[in-house]
Amino acid sequence: MGFTSCLRGTRDLLFSRLTYDGKPFTSFADFALTTYGRTIAEPFLLNYSEKLWGRPCEDLSPAISGKRLEGLNVRTFLLEALRGKRAKTKHLDGTFYYPKGGIGGIADRMTRSVNPEIFQWRCPVTEINHYDSQITSMVAGDKVWPVNELLITFSLPRLVTLLNPAPPLEILELAAGLRTRHVVLVALFLNGAPLTTNASLYFPERRFIFTRVYEPLNRCRTMAPSGSTSLVAEIPPANQTSRKMAFGKWMMSR
Repeated sequence: MGFTSCLRGTRDLLFSRLTYDGKPFTSFADFALTTYGRTIAEPFLLNYSEKLWGRPCEDLSPAISGKRLEGLNVRTFLLEALRGKRAKTKHLDGTFYYPKGGIGGIADRMTRSVNPEIFQWRCPVTEINHYDSQITSMVAGDKVWPVNELLITFSLPRLVTLLNPAPPLEILELAAGLRTRHVVLVALFLNGAPLTTNASLYFPERRFIFTRVYEPLNRCRTMAPSGSTSLVAEIPPANQTSRKMAFGKWMMSR
């Protein structure tokens, strides 16, 4: 940001904080504009969120901000805007551990911690039985499996349709109305030194079809062979058709 924009952003941020009346936020747009002012919210938060979620920010819940914006205040904004990389501020994403060798290390470690004979492959779940607000068993591979605790990673609409007894029609209709958002990952493997010092770079501008580019090597040094690096771009089209179109458009632009 230029010096003038920085001053305008600081003014808007302070004004927004001082005039906030304490009412609950009605949308992510309401949250971002009220908390940070238009100068900061529009280019950095609203544009990016609309690209990421594929919906106007007026339709998005304030909850999508999570805890990622807790570190964005007047002090950190001024330091980041004026000093750039020299600014010693707490990272907005917070501090977290990253598995050595990548996120797949979590699944690998979980696999090694249990008896491998209990795993069932190509065994789709076809029914989830419940009684008195508790999951009691599930049917998978034509076999009934008693359940004490159940961790599910497939979509909520699918989960609802598998419940036995079936939920009320109203619940089924609400679940069917939930929308999913596809993400295409395009990875480029390159010979040479790292290209950035950042783990992630964000692109809120509409002229880019991707929302984020990250360099895995900056998260973990074992994510690329010696003398190599990689870049991964995230492209979030709205549906299956636009996913193919987005990838084709990206390939033709190379």
